[in-house]
Amino acid sequence: MTNLVSYSRDTDIGWGPTILTDKNIYVSTTGNDTSGDGTIAKPYLTLTKAKTVANTAKNSSTNGVTIWLRGGTYYLPTTFSITSSDGGSLGKPIIYRAYTNENVIVSGTKAVNPANWVSYSGSITRLHPSVTASNIKECTLANLNMAVTGLMPDKINDVNNGFYQYTNLPAFYWNGVRQDLARFPNDFPNYMEVKQVVTGGDATVAGIFQYKTATSELYDANMNRVSGREAAWAAAISHGVYVKGYWRVNWQITTLKVTAIDLANKTMTVTPAVTLGNKYKLPLGSGHEPYYVVNLLEEIDQPGEWCIDNQDGKVYMYAPAAITSSNLRFSDNKNPMIDINGVSYIQFIGIELADNLGNAVKMINCNNVQLNGCMIHDIEYDAVVINGGTNCGVLSSNLYDLGASGVLMGAAGSAVTPSNHFVTNCHIYNFGYLNNIYAASINLAYKNIALFGAKADYNLIHDCPHAGVLHGGSNNIFEYNDVFRTSKCSDDMGAFYCFTDSNANGGNILRYNLMHNSLQGDGIYFDHYGLNDKAYSNMAYQVNRAYLYRAGWNQDIQNNIAYKCRQGFQFAMAFTGAKAINNVAVGNAKQYVLLNGSLDASNKTYNTMNLKFTNEATLDFSLQTGSQVFKDIPTFENFPSSKVGLFIDSYRIQKVKPANYNVNPSMSGVYGS
Repeated sequence: MTNLVSYSRDTDIGWGPTILTDKNIYVSTTGNDTSGDGTIAKPYLTLTKAKTVANTAKNSSTNGVTIWLRGGTYYLPTTFSITSSDGGSLGKPIIYRAYTNENVIVSGTKAVNPANWVSYSGSITRLHPSVTASNIKECTLANLNMAVTGLMPDKINDVNNGFYQYTNLPAFYWNGVRQDLARFPNDFPNYMEVKQVVTGGDATVAGIFQYKTATSELYDANMNRVSGREAAWAAAISHGVYVKGYWRVNWQITTLKVTAIDLANKTMTVTPAVTLGNKYKLPLGSGHEPYYVVNLLEEIDQPGEWCIDNQDGKVYMYAPAAITSSNLRFSDNKNPMIDINGVSYIQFIGIELADNLGNAVKMINCNNVQLNGCMIHDIEYDAVVINGGTNCGVLSSNLYDLGASGVLMGAAGSAVTPSNHFVTNCHIYNFGYLNNIYAASINLAYKNIALFGAKADYNLIHDCPHAGVLHGGSNNIFEYNDVFRTSKCSDDMGAFYCFTDSNANGGNILRYNLMHNSLQGDGIYFDHYGLNDKAYSNMAYQVNRAYLYRAGWNQDIQNNIAYKCRQGFQFAMAFTGAKAINNVAVGNAKQYVLLNGSLDASNKTYNTMNLKFTNEATLDFSLQTGSQVFKDIPTFENFPSSKVGLFIDSYRIQKVKPANYNVNPSMSGVYGS
C-alpha cells in the first residue's frame, strides 16, 4: 500500500563531529543570494551561490571551508554540479553539512501547479469499481511540463535501472514520500500467475499465454484476488496495458505490452520479446510464472496511486487530499541530483538526500569525497555511484526505500594502487523496489574486473527482492556485515554473489559476515569463474544454500558455519585448486552436496543442535568454551558476533535492530512496482 506518512529525521544519525574550519559560509531557505553575505545573520539562498563563494574563500583558508545549511528543504530539480575547480585540498576540505540540531533535506523534486489538477473528466467505465470520479484527479502532460517524455516502449528489462530508465515515467511524492505506480494486484507480495503457455514467442514472434481466472487457481491463496479484471484491461488495450513478470526464470524480469486479450479463450498476447514459460518446463511452462499489471487507470484504487495515459495525454492520481504545491511534487531528472566530477576533498555531513528520479550522488574520478552521517532515501535509480578515483565512500549513513541499488562502484584503482573506496557502518534496507533483480545494497564491480582494494564492512543490510551484495573486481574485502531477508521474490542469488570474468585477478576476501533468515536466498554464492577468493569465518543461519560454489580456481573456503539451512555446503561444476577445510555443517536439511570432487575430512558434520552457541534467539553465534567444534577442530576461529553489524561513532549515535530481526520473510510474491 502506498505510504502517505511523511518522514522524520532518523534518530540514530547525529550531526557529526566538531570540525572547525576558519572559513564558514551559511545558506538558508530564507536567505538571499543578492543581498546576503554568507554570514549566519545574512545567509545565501542557494548551494550554487555558496559553492562559488567557497571557491574564493578557500584560497585564503588555513584549514578549509564549511558550507553550513540551516534547517529546511532545498530543492534541486536539476543537477547540482561540482567540478574539479570546486574541490578542496589535503588539510583544507570543502564541507557541506547540516547545521547542528537542524534537519536539512536536499530534494530533487519540482512543485506542481494545483490549478492544473482537475476532477476526472473521462468515462466512469474506466475507473476501478472501488473508486468514484471524485477520487481521481487529472493533469495534462503538457501542463505537467515534464523533462521526460515519450511513449513507454513495448519491452523493458529490469536490469541496469531499466524500468524507470526507459519508461519515460516521472516519480511522484506526497509529503516527500514516493507514491506507487498503479498496479494489479496491489502491494507486495501479490501477483497473478500464468496458467499455461499457448505460444512461447521470441524476439520476433508474439507470445500468448492463458491466464488464471479464479482465486482457487492461484498459488498464493491469501491474495484475495478480484476476478474478472481482464475485461477492463481488454477495453483499455488502446491506452496501453503492460504486464511485468518473471516469464522465464525468477532472476529475469521483463515488462511487456499486451496487444490483445481474448476473454473467451482466456488468453493474453504480448509483444515479441522473450520466450514465455519457465525455461526448465517448456513449452507449456510451470503454471506458476508470476506477473502483474502496471501503469493503468483501471487499476488506480488506493490513495496515492497514479498512472500516465499517453493516449489521453494525462496523468491520473487518486489524490489522498486536496492537492497543493507543497504536498504533491514530482521528479523528472534522470541525471544525478548531485554530480561530482574530478573533485578532491569534499565532504557531505548530516544531510538528508531524497526524492530524485536519477541518482542521489554520482562521483566520477574523485579523490577523498565522502558522504558521512547522511540519510538517503526515495531515490529511483542507484542511490550513490562511484567510478574511478581513490578514497571515496559512504560512512555511517542510512540508505533506504530505493528503486535500485544502494551504492554502486565501478572500475577504480589497480593491483599496485588500491582504490580504498568504502561503504562502512551503513544501514541499507528496502532497496530494489523498482528493479527487482540485480539491484544490491552494495555493488562492488559486479562483472567488472577493474575495481581494486575496496571495502564493504560493518553494514546492516536487509529486506530486498534479490541480491544482498554483488561483487567482482580484485582484492576487495567484505567483513562484519549483517545481511538478512534477501531474495524475497527473485531467486538464485546470495547475500554475497559474484559472477566474474575468467580473466579476473580475484583475491577478494569475505570474512566474519552473518547471513540469516533468507529461506529463498543463499549465503555466499560463487556462481562463475571465482578466482583466488577467500571465504572464511562466516556464519549462515536459516538461508537456502549457505555456501554455494559453482565454478572457479584456487578458492579458499574454511572455518565457515552453516546452521539450520536447506543446504550447508554445495560444491558443483569445475572447482580447480580449491581448498575447503575446517568447515562446520550442523542441522541442515542437507549438510554437504558434492557434485564435483571429494570432501576433506577436516570438514565436520553435526546432526545435533547442541554446539553451545551463545544465544541463538538473539543471533549471537559465537561458540562457548567447551563446544564440540573446538574439540574436533582445535584451530577453529570463533565467530565474532559482537563485532558484526553497525557501530557507534561520531555520526551514528545509536545501533538499531530492525523489527522482526530474527524472522523469516514471506517467500511468495513480487516485491515492488
